Amino acid sequence: MKSPSPTGTSSGISNYRTESYRSLRDKNVSPVPPIDYRSVSEVDFNELARYLAAYRAKAPPNWRSTAREKLTRLTTHQFHQLSTDVYDELVRRKNEKEGMHVCSHYVPVPFLPVREEFDPRRNQARQKIAALPITRFEDLSSDVYYELGRRYPKLKEDVRPVAQKSGSHH
Repeated sequence: MKSPSPTGTSSGISNYRTESYRSLRDKNVSPVPPIDYRSVSEVDFNELARYLAAYRAKAPPNWRSTAREKLTRLTTHQFHQLSTDVYDELVRRKNEKEGMHVCSHYVPVPFLPVREEFDPRRNQARQKIAALPITRFEDLSSDVYYELGRRYPKLKEDVRPVAQKSGSHH
């Protein structure tokens, strides 16, 4: 079962940053509260932990230290954009895999949809993430997972073995 999006979209793909790009002209809508990066990160972290369980078991420690060190240089906002994009791509890939098993005429979506509120470079980066082969996507997912754990050590303490989890965590 996939983790729900931080904002409960029907696709499972998060849109928690969408509201922060809302037009200032829209005065009839109440202001948007600031993004709670920690709670959003918890959703990403838990989903990545489940996805990467086998990968983490066989990967030698510190073997991607150079790539992971680059993530430490990203600002909080930049890193959370990347984390969200990796999470969204993971959800897209899981939906694609499930869709092929459920429906014989399922048409896969080749990459995450373009979001008008995102910078064009971010939309391009999201398309590049979708083009990664599975091994490279696992590497990137692992790097983001470890950086989430580094930035939010409490997340690592809260993770229980996958076998102990039942249903959704929300």
